[in-house]
Amino acid sequence: MSVTRAEFIALLDRAVAAWNRGDALAVAACFDEAVEYADPYRYRFTGRSTLVPFFEPPAGGHRVEVHTRLWDADAQAGVIEYTYAGHHRYHGAALVEIGPGGLIRGWREWQHQDDTTDWPTRRGGPPPDTALVTGLDHVQLAMPPGGEAAARGFYGGVFGLREVPKPGELAARGGVWFAGRAVALHLGVERDFRPARKAHPGLLVDDLQAVRARLAAAGRIWTEGDGVDVRRVFVDDPFGNRLELIDAADAGFSLRPGAGAT
Repeated sequence: MSVTRAEFIALLDRAVAAWNRGDALAVAACFDEAVEYADPYRYRFTGRSTLVPFFEPPAGGHRVEVHTRLWDADAQAGVIEYTYAGHHRYHGAALVEIGPGGLIRGWREWQHQDDTTDWPTRRGGPPPDTALVTGLDHVQLAMPPGGEAAARGFYGGVFGLREVPKPGELAARGGVWFAGRAVALHLGVERDFRPARKAHPGLLVDDLQAVRARLAAAGRIWTEGDGVDVRRVFVDDPFGNRLELIDAADAGFSLRPGAGAT
C-alpha cells in the first residue's frame, strides 16, 4: 500500500487530534503494531502497546502542534517540525516512516525543552549570547581515601551509573568516575575530606518515585524538597555529600520566573 502526501497529512492530523484530546489509545492506533519510536539520546519504544503509557497526558493535559510537513512518496517517509506542550514545552523535529499497512512504523524525534520561547520566535534562532560558559561537562565531588567501593555501591549500584576509566595519569590518585546518558560525576580523593553539606549537584531522574524505592531498598534516608514547586528529594551519598534528585518533568526549573534557592 503506497501512501500519498494527502494521506500522510491526514494520518498526522488524526494523531495530533487524539493527542490534543488526551486519547492515548487513539494516538497509538495511528502507529503500526511493530513500530519503532525513539529519541536517539533519551528513550526507545518497540511495539504499539508500549507507546500507550507514554502517550498518556500529564495532569493538566498536553497539546501538540505540527508546523511543517514534508513528504517523500518514493521513500514513504516524511519529516515534521512540531511543538509539544505538557509539563514543559518542547520544539522538535521527527522523521516519520510509513509501513505497508499505511500506519506509522518508524518515528525518530529530536527535541529541545523550551519553556520561554514560542515556535515563531524560536525558529529564527537563538538570541545573541555573549556568555563564555556554554554548558556543564561534569561535576566533581570529594570523597575520603579508600572510599571507592562505597562510591561504586552507591553511584553504580543504586543510581545505575556506569563507571568510566580515569585517564592513566589520574588513576593513581584514587577516586572513581561515573557517567550516565547526559551526566558525568567525578569522585576525587581529598586527604582532609569534609563532606559538602550545602553545595550540591542537582541531578535529573526519569522517575522520582522509582528512585525513592531504590533508596529505601538500599537503606538510604532522604528528605523531600520544599520551598519551590518542584518534585525533588535530597539525599546524602555514603560520604555525607548532599545530592538533589529532581524529577525530569521539572527539568530546567531554575529558569522559571520566581524559582527559589536550594
